[in-house]
Amino acid sequence: MHPVIDEADMLGEPTRYRGAYQLAFEAVQDHDSGRHNLQRWEAEVQQRIPGFTPGQRLTLHGFVASTNNNADVPFYLLYTLGGTGGLKTFRPDMLGGDGTRATLRGFRNFRFRDRNLVLIQAEYRIPVHKYVHTTVFVDAGQVAPRTSQLFSDIRANTGFSVSAVRKGKTLGRMDVGFGGGEGVYFYWSFGAFQ
Repeated sequence: MHPVIDEADMLGEPTRYRGAYQLAFEAVQDHDSGRHNLQRWEAEVQQRIPGFTPGQRLTLHGFVASTNNNADVPFYLLYTLGGTGGLKTFRPDMLGGDGTRATLRGFRNFRFRDRNLVLIQAEYRIPVHKYVHTTVFVDAGQVAPRTSQLFSDIRANTGFSVSAVRKGKTLGRMDVGFGGGEGVYFYWSFGAFQ
């Protein structure tokens, strides 16, 4: 299931409550040595809530993923957090936040990598012009070797973005993330995102 933003939401008309979720399971079998046999599951949820004025909205996003603890996971199949780098290891259709699939934007791309992951995001969109929207956001997340360690060292950051919007689609977006203790990061994304 993949949500689509109503053009009415983007053009200043009343925003409706809208939610979406995804569940996935993957089993990988190593036919050569058997060392890399693994099972993993993912759960993702996104909820959009109308803002204080027409056109504004709050988007809440959560993502959790777990790999069985006895698996030897190859480097390229580990989950990653940081920047706009790839979070997904086997499914490219992430719901993401409000028009972005970025993770911890106050850190460099692919900054954190491990077998299990939790990500929580909140974004508040404010249209400032028919073709320009701003967003303030908070990201928090962690990767860990075991699911029992997932909430022991959560990393967080804040930031803002400026988006070029046309007909309800984000054509380009600049995210500025900071507050993670590792500097200020700028991320650019282009294309018709949700």
